[in-house]
Amino acid sequence: MTTWNLNWVVGGAALGLLIGLAITVPAHWGNPFLTAPGIFLGLVVAVIGSVVSLSLLMFFKKRSHTVVGLCSGFLTMLAVLVLLPLAWPYSKSDGPKPLAHETNDGRTP
Repeated sequence: MTTWNLNWVVGGAALGLLIGLAITVPAHWGNPFLTAPGIFLGLVVAVIGSVVSLSLLMFFKKRSHTVVGLCSGFLTMLAVLVLLPLAWPYSKSDGPKPLAHETNDGRTP
């Protein structure tokens, strides 16, 4: 691996780490019902990006710097989204919370 490709691998991995952390860290303190769709979308993007970039690297022999950086970024993002919750579990949900408070007679104000 050339030094130029190594720089792209490290840069892509750093970007994937930051994006993965930006997606998963708010879920540890926020409402899981609001943050779960973002985590699911991040997982879907990371899986599709990893499959596409790995197929470009392996099957189509496209070894450009951009593809190498994207591959390392998507794989790092996928690793963060899967492995970080194993080390730092999400908080348990208290159940759905209503958006408006109800009065004693069952009406919303």
